[in-house]
Amino acid sequence: MGKVRVYPPEIKAKAIQLRKQGKMYSEIQHVFSEWKIPKNTLSCWMTRAGVVLTEKQLNRILNKRTLNLELAHIKAAEWNRNQKNKRLKLAHITASSFLSHHPRNHINDLFFFSGFYLGEGVKKDDSVMFANANPKIVKAFYALLQTFKSFDFKKVKASVHLRYDQNIQDILDFWSNFLQIPLDKFHKTQLDPRTKGKPTFPDYKGVCSIHYFDARIQRILLELQNQYVENILKMGG
Repeated sequence: MGKVRVYPPEIKAKAIQLRKQGKMYSEIQHVFSEWKIPKNTLSCWMTRAGVVLTEKQLNRILNKRTLNLELAHIKAAEWNRNQKNKRLKLAHITASSFLSHHPRNHINDLFFFSGFYLGEGVKKDDSVMFANANPKIVKAFYALLQTFKSFDFKKVKASVHLRYDQNIQDILDFWSNFLQIPLDKFHKTQLDPRTKGKPTFPDYKGVCSIHYFDARIQRILLELQNQYVENILKMGG
């Protein structure tokens, strides 16, 4: 058995007095911080002394506990945010380092373009069609599309799919200016009836689709994807 610690009688008496005043155990521990009195020891002292708190004192303790819990949640949230920011900073540094050692070239762009199309592209039509809600991703896809030597602006069309409460003209103007695609290149805007009566986040610009009517480029992208996936599977085996 461990050695039982003996506390001076005046410490015990003072602790009981503070408890009768309605102090929390944590507050009593703080007063006698150098003694490091466990809560179960304080509880035993109060039980043996027959200390009974008033309703007002119990309500004060309950409110203090609630406040302390809220403060603990705030501190935990702040700690989590700081940790997340550290992880994001590390990811940024790692990515920047990788890209500095692997500069852009035509082959990398082609694989990246193919990856875009593999993930978000429509494969059933004899054309290249890509849709996404992130303006930067849509613009990056469109920029890579224009790197093809055979790129022909006449084959480009675009469309926007919106939630029911969004202003069609404002969103069309945004995408037209951001992508540098004239408004007359956009198909009729589609509104999602399922979103009627449901408010939209202010920064949401809908889903923009880029259509490029060239079956040859689509075939190249699909074949590039197929062969690259096959190579990955072979290497994995």
